[in-house]
Amino acid sequence: MFQLLGLIKCIDIGAPAAAALTRGSPALVARQLDRLAEAHLAEEHAPGGTRCTT
Repeated sequence: MFQLLGLIKCIDIGAPAAAALTRGSPALVARQLDRLAEAHLAEEHAPGGTRCTT
């Protein structure tokens, strides 16, 4: 997931868009985005909006 988000520069993405990018389910992708945020590799800056940290 993290590598794919890097391809689009991860400015701002929600679970549905990330699911389309990865061909995964929105529920699974939402959990993956949460795990990236817990590892401080992404941040949820708005409800449903995630961006990668730099």
